[in-house]
Amino acid sequence: MLSRRMFLAATAAALSLASALAPAHAEDTAAFAVHDPYARALGGAGSSGAVFLHLTNTGDHDDRLIGARTDMAAKAELHTHAMTADGVMQMREIEGGVPIAAGETHVFQRGSDHIMLMGLTRALTKGETFSVTLIFESGAELAFDVAVDNDRKPEDAVMPMQGMEGMEGHDHSKMGSGG
Repeated sequence: MLSRRMFLAATAAALSLASALAPAHAEDTAAFAVHDPYARALGGAGSSGAVFLHLTNTGDHDDRLIGARTDMAAKAELHTHAMTADGVMQMREIEGGVPIAAGETHVFQRGSDHIMLMGLTRALTKGETFSVTLIFESGAELAFDVAVDNDRKPEDAVMPMQGMEGMEGHDHSKMGSGG
């Protein structure tokens, strides 16, 4: 039978060990903000789609986006477009993830970096939303909703503005693009 004192000492030791084993920068698990996420379907169920967004590291530490997951697809990968030596544009997986320095924003946009959805579990229908979770090297994860908008043009994207953090859920469609 453990005495109360032994129980408290064992509990304190376990808590100390747990915090020592926690991922670095665990205090920054919500140190990212997603702006203007949307998806485009490239076909129906079983085919592929893509997610585009602006991702801002609002924390004090650099981090690296290393993956994504969603129930909308069998697989979600970080992809980019790159020009081959013979002038052909190819889409490929981003090896090693995407570094995002503290205070910086990385843009995932058409014709560049994006989240590729492969093996859609159902068709992406304009107007619906689905959840995506981003996975960071620090152990942080960030879940957010993505709206499907197949009519979106790249120039329609809304860039995050200084001082607008925390406004992601508001309708900015009436705001000008600033130039």
